[in-house]
Amino acid sequence: MEKVKLQLSGVNHIYKTAFLVGDAYDIIEKMRKGDAYFNNFYSDENIVIEGENYDGLLNTPIHLKNKKVKFFNLHLGGGAWIPIFKEISRSSNKGIYIESTAAELCPWNPLYSKKLGNNDHKKIINEMVENSLKSKPLFKLDNPSMKIIMTEAADEVTFETTEDTPVKVDYKKSNSEVYNQLFDIYANEDSKIKFTNFDYKGNQNFSLDFSLFYQKVKEYDVYEVRSLIEDLNWYSNYFEHFYELGKLNEKISHENTPFYQFKNIDEFYKTYGIEKINDEDMKKFDTYQYQISLSGFLHGYYLLPSM
Repeated sequence: MEKVKLQLSGVNHIYKTAFLVGDAYDIIEKMRKGDAYFNNFYSDENIVIEGENYDGLLNTPIHLKNKKVKFFNLHLGGGAWIPIFKEISRSSNKGIYIESTAAELCPWNPLYSKKLGNNDHKKIINEMVENSLKSKPLFKLDNPSMKIIMTEAADEVTFETTEDTPVKVDYKKSNSEVYNQLFDIYANEDSKIKFTNFDYKGNQNFSLDFSLFYQKVKEYDVYEVRSLIEDLNWYSNYFEHFYELGKLNEKISHENTPFYQFKNIDEFYKTYGIEKINDEDMKKFDTYQYQISLSGFLHGYYLLPSM
């Protein structure tokens, strides 16, 4: 098996609802018909799966085991920031990794973290993805247009620009024409459009509200990606470190031992001279325990081009 080589592609922000990933033309077609959210991405009817009740968001991964679909939703809630990683390789068809759990735990734009996507982060993500490929894919993503869009689940592709650079997409046009409009906005080659990106203070020339990917791939296998060590301490260390989710990291300098080589949180604290876990840190661990109760040691989803 060829080594996985992922690097940070960017982050996507959603204002409300869910994070939608799928075949661009299929999603655009749904939006062109009107009322796309309630007609295609959400159902008022309660959904029962294996005897358990779920909310009305359609095509979430828990619904999709062994299925083939043209889109899926990740239920992350309003204000979420989702890190996206893309493979770098000689192949023209590259894998895409969505680190969705970070959006559940990190309340701010992860681009503010200096550790996001650094060499240690890439190394461990690649190892997690390679480990996930030993299992069967959860489901398949059908991609006949060979174009993927990632955006908020809504009636239209959501993005915000400054008042002096308003932009509107004409959804009365064909699927390909709407896609081309979106591509021009996304590429913004002349930098005439300025994006607010939910008050992100970085580069305003690029939208963080949606992403487009074009590859000569008509189908992806979608894998769950989980912690290398399914342990609360390892899991919490990962997000504390790479997403800088607390002042704890201010005590950590660039030692030779990567954080993820520690056996447990006590060893981690002892090494960095921290005598005990304070109440604020305990609340963080309660948050991690709660997230694990919802989705286990899930970190995200890897889209592998089907052979």
